[in-house]
Amino acid sequence: MSENVEELSQEIKTEGTERISDILREIVAEGVVPEEVERAKEMLDKLSEYKPLAKV
Repeated sequence: MSENVEELSQEIKTEGTERISDILREIVAEGVVPEEVERAKEMLDKLSEYKPLAKV
């Protein structure tokens, strides 16, 4: 699990949040597992608050 977190963290730092947000939006749209939908919504809210530091 820590490898997955590291990969996601690295992707957010280098690529931004768009791909991850797309995946989470798909989970919400499919709505198959209510617990997953709620967690995806929470994560989308957190990602929308993400403000990367300016590159120096």
